[in-house]
Amino acid sequence: MNADLRFWKSVEELRRDPDAGADRVRDCFAGQRAQTGPPPAVSRRDFLTLAGFGLAAAAAASCSRGSVQKAIPMLDQPEQMTPGVPNWYATTCGGCGAACSLLVKTRDGRPIKIEGNAESSLFGGGTCAAGQATVLSLYDEARLKGPLWRGQPAAWADIDAHVSARLAAASAAHKRVALVSRTIVGPATRRLVREWKSRPGFEHITRDAVSFTALRDATRDSFGI
Repeated sequence: MNADLRFWKSVEELRRDPDAGADRVRDCFAGQRAQTGPPPAVSRRDFLTLAGFGLAAAAAASCSRGSVQKAIPMLDQPEQMTPGVPNWYATTCGGCGAACSLLVKTRDGRPIKIEGNAESSLFGGGTCAAGQATVLSLYDEARLKGPLWRGQPAAWADIDAHVSARLAAASAAHKRVALVSRTIVGPATRRLVREWKSRPGFEHITRDAVSFTALRDATRDSFGI
């Protein structure tokens, strides 16, 4: 071994000068840096090696879960449902007043995808952005999960009692009653609204978040309907 690279000293030398060992180590490494020069540049192979290791470490970290999730079988499983196998259901879109025909893909009872119904003679197999986004509203944490009365959660029975009492008071005082809603396309709900319109002083006001007045006017001017 080269004398300049000797790190060890005798016990007697360390007792006489305890800092001599540390000075010898610093001098040795300083000499090595002076001999070797600056570190070499990183090659493309080194970069790819480090990048691959980083991706592998990130993938391994993402596989870990904070809590264990267990699949619980259904006590009363529907005959049409097979775990892991999707089902398709035909329905009507409620994203706007157009009421497009849709096919909804569900897996384990949860809607996961919206597609147009190709067998529809009115809309075909296409959907708009609002229709595609309707499935996201089912999993929105900010959506209403029940009725509210003056901003506070309430039961449906309490809401019915409040509304019935006020409708009775308005009818006894011969006051006007207005129902404000978005465009209703369901035939059952529209039949109920028509029944209420037969009562004196009742008015139905439609207000949509996205207005289609300009589209209806352009269609009437172009096609007469």
